[in-house]
Amino acid sequence: MLTVLKPKIRRCLPNADELEKLLPEILAARQASTYIEDILEQCTINGYLESYKVIAPEVFSSPEKYKKAINNAFADSVQRHHNEIAEDILEGFSLFPTPRDRRILLSLSLERALSVPNAKLAKKIIQTYLNHEKVPIWALSTPLMKACQMDQRECVRLLVEYIVRTRNQLSANVPMWSNRGRVAYRECGGVLEAVLWTTIKCQFHHLTELLLFPYLECIPYLLKSPNVSADILRNVRDEEFAAIPRKKCVGLLLHPLTGVGRNRLARRLQETESEPADLRLTAQGKTFTAHKDVLAFHSEYFSSLFRGSWKDRDHVTFDDEDISAAVLELIVDFSYGRRYRVDARTVDDEDLLAAVDYFLMEGLKHDIEDCIPGLKFGYESSDDDDDGDGDYDASSSYLGSDLSDD
Repeated sequence: MLTVLKPKIRRCLPNADELEKLLPEILAARQASTYIEDILEQCTINGYLESYKVIAPEVFSSPEKYKKAINNAFADSVQRHHNEIAEDILEGFSLFPTPRDRRILLSLSLERALSVPNAKLAKKIIQTYLNHEKVPIWALSTPLMKACQMDQRECVRLLVEYIVRTRNQLSANVPMWSNRGRVAYRECGGVLEAVLWTTIKCQFHHLTELLLFPYLECIPYLLKSPNVSADILRNVRDEEFAAIPRKKCVGLLLHPLTGVGRNRLARRLQETESEPADLRLTAQGKTFTAHKDVLAFHSEYFSSLFRGSWKDRDHVTFDDEDISAAVLELIVDFSYGRRYRVDARTVDDEDLLAAVDYFLMEGLKHDIEDCIPGLKFGYESSDDDDDGDGDYDASSSYLGSDLSDD
């Protein structure tokens, strides 16, 4: 029977109608499963779409039985860009009984599509199938690395969006530093860290831009030495930091980043031709420039000021008794994330404490304490309403830029 059926199958394979007529005889044979596997293989190798449709219902009626054949068939169809067959096999993955099997198959399928590369199919897997199965973040480490190595920008973008969305869903409605929140951010950061290094070494700058901001969000939760993230950030170009939207950059200033991370963010937020400083601050005759969005982010005082009657002005002058030039300079520096050890002789501790309370900058108190030995805040905001006189100015809701003397 085996020798009789083989030639018949070979002759009718290109013709779906003839294969359908022969199918009852094939299923009745003792070696039916072997025939089915051979037919599936030949259909996917040669791209016999209609003949594949004849045999597919039988294959996917017993997905566990034909698991290996299905996996091989998908690999063959991807390799030869027979995308219609590959997509149909992907739909068949949903028939596997356990989520674990489905996720493994999807992850391997994506990796194969990226390795060929078959960018069209890879995007289809990400957009249509991956989102339905909720593949865990760690399982996408290899596909994301492969997408970066093959310089598949659109696939990298879709994968990063999926990973970040999954991270946010896992950490939703729980405190950021809870175990569940930490694990989600740590897992995401671990995946992005290795891939980011690859894009830097390969000089795929357009891919580094896609990965940089989500990675920065995860740095505080990574268990590895801070030297790892510091080394990565030292090798990121200014142009790639510049690609991060300004408002997102300002929001990162309160993250417990490494010194290198803070310095790179400060440099990103400084005054440039495309983002000039929109505010001048004057104390004791010295003028400093800054951005309203940076100051307003850290200070409720400035935020209220720029939302009020001083919205459209660009100069704030303080009375000498309200604040000194040295203290004002430190306030601006800390607002931009610039951190360094402060010589106690440079500024009076009481003056700095008073200024931080005056400007309602609760979020910066820990940063300032870290940089000034012996300085401790009481963490009680002052309700002083002493406005510095002069020309107040403002713009939108946040503040940040570069510091310069006029």
